[in-house]
Amino acid sequence: MIMNKILGNLLFLMSAPIFALSTASVNQTWFYPGDQIILTLSSDGDKVSFPSLSNISGNPVLYTSNSQKISIVNNKRSKQSSKSYIFKPAKSLNIPAYTLMVDGDKQSTRAIEITLKNPSQAKVGDDYVLQIEADRQTFFLGDEINLKVIFKEKKSLTSNSPVSIAMPEVKDLLFIKNQKSTQSTDDNYNIHTLSYRLSADNFGTFNIPSAVASIGNQNNNIFGNLSTAKIRKIHSNPLTLTVKPLPDALRIFGDFNIK
Repeated sequence: MIMNKILGNLLFLMSAPIFALSTASVNQTWFYPGDQIILTLSSDGDKVSFPSLSNISGNPVLYTSNSQKISIVNNKRSKQSSKSYIFKPAKSLNIPAYTLMVDGDKQSTRAIEITLKNPSQAKVGDDYVLQIEADRQTFFLGDEINLKVIFKEKKSLTSNSPVSIAMPEVKDLLFIKNQKSTQSTDDNYNIHTLSYRLSADNFGTFNIPSAVASIGNQNNNIFGNLSTAKIRKIHSNPLTLTVKPLPDALRIFGDFNIK
């Protein structure tokens, strides 16, 4: 009697349908200002309909990527479908659960919490150092100042990874990059210097956040969707600039004819 009951339970388990599983994942659960987060929704159903998202917790979706992976194990075929949503959050947030239609049924993912971290500045002695310098901290509205972005890499490093530098965006400040860059060396570092001209559309005190150097590549994986290659990010020092209004004696208003 007991044996028949056990066999009956085993037959029930073996004949029970295996439901598709839907999941949500992110490339990282913490991020620095300016980082892009990749949210990936996946399911192993045959017919999967993903949600159409224009924003994630108020942050616009920049672009999306779709992929499928088919595998055959012991003559059994399985298919996994995925959709990735790329966005750039400005603060810590909770990514909500999303609903997928899988083989005619609704399935929900779990919510994910991601956290904003304040970057630590690279310092002399590190493998890589990034600095920004201005020739003047204070200038008048209408003037231009010169800004240098200095990237240093230790001579002892053997890798030759590509480097891209992103300047921060600051309201009412305009960064104009000069075409030429310079290379130099010191005892420990190879030094690359980029030059900018900076002007202001308004007066006041401006806090320029860290510039960011990204070292390494991010490529698509063999299935065509976005992968999170090992990209190292180096943050520079911030800068504070003061832009003064023109003195009253230099302000001239109206239309004039000069003869």
